[in-house]
Parts: sequence; structure tokens; C-alpha cells
Amino acid sequence: MGADAARLPSLFGRPQARDARPLPVVVAWDVEPDDRLVDRRTPGPWIAFEETLLRVEALRERLESLTGAPVSFSWLLRMDPQIEDTWGSPSWAADRYASVFAELTARGDELGLHTHTWRWDAAAAI
Repeated sequence: MGADAARLPSLFGRPQARDARPLPVVVAWDVEPDDRLVDRRTPGPWIAFEETLLRVEALRERLESLTGAPVSFSWLLRMDPQIEDTWGSPSWAADRYASVFAELTARGDELGLHTHTWRWDAAAAI
């Protein structure tokens, strides 16, 4: 994210429509396991999400500085049968990171649902 944040002035410098009304921009984060195909035998924390959390407030402040407007994000939590089969509950992330999500929503962020339609193939053991 460091290199991307350095390019923000050119990407996000006070976006406006032609008639000078503010142009809303949605930034949504998918909260999901790090690997596309998870190993059901060794579920663990979602490190990429945890790493994002270490940087998100600096990004929020930078975007607010560049746009002169409050910034809030959308967080889309992965909840589906794969998550339930691997972590024991489809709401595992919401439960594990409940205090984090409480802080984010207190900052004005929104939570949403993110699902995958994939299903385990028992015959293939994947």
C-alpha cells in the first residue's frame, strides 16, 4: 500500500463533476482469507486483513486531507459455507474481529456481506 499511497495526490486530488458538485467515491475492502483456495486443515487469522488495518487510518487521514471531505470505507465480510466449513461459523470474521468492526463503524464505516458461490467438491477433496 505504501507505493499506492504515494500516488494518491494524482489519483484522488479533489475529484469533482463538471458542474463542481462533489463526486462520491466508494472504497470497499473485501475481508476474506488470504488464499483463494484455503487449506481446511489449518485455518488461521486473516493476515492480509490484519495488515490492512495497520494502514487504513493513515490512508483515511491522507484521503481526507486530499479531498477536504470526511472519508469512510465499506468493509465486505466473507460469510459463506466455505468459511463455515473451515472456521466453524460463517460469521467467524465478524466474531473474531468484532472489536475492530465496532471501531470502524464508530468512524462512520459501513459493513456488508461478501459471499463466494464455490462449494467443496467432496469427490476431489478440494
